[in-house]
Amino acid sequence: MTKTIDIRNRIVKADDIDSEIIEVPEWGNVKLKVISLSTIARTKLAQRFTKEDGTVDMERLYPQLLIATVVNPENDEPIFTDEDIDLINSKSARAVERVADLSRRLSGFGEDASQELENEAGKG
Repeated sequence: MTKTIDIRNRIVKADDIDSEIIEVPEWGNVKLKVISLSTIARTKLAQRFTKEDGTVDMERLYPQLLIATVVNPENDEPIFTDEDIDLINSKSARAVERVADLSRRLSGFGEDASQELENEAGKG
């Protein structure tokens, strides 16, 4: 039992939220820190943006993905808030896609993130 408790304690103490710095040339070469989602945050995001027909509402998902995972690399404060959805949607698709791709990769989504999000939403 002691070994089981030790393993559990190691898991609890592990800092397993990944992060990477990304430079976005389209936004004046700004550097952003992108962090991975926790399991519960990923599941809630998938459920929130899956339509009744089972497809993912990417227009609403991308801004929320950036809101949830993009932080200031100097102090880990969020860069965006829910009030920035229209702002994010008005920015370069290439830039938003680049940041969202990193967010999805760090959060464990594969190549076909839309399909994975649809599958994840069905688990809740």
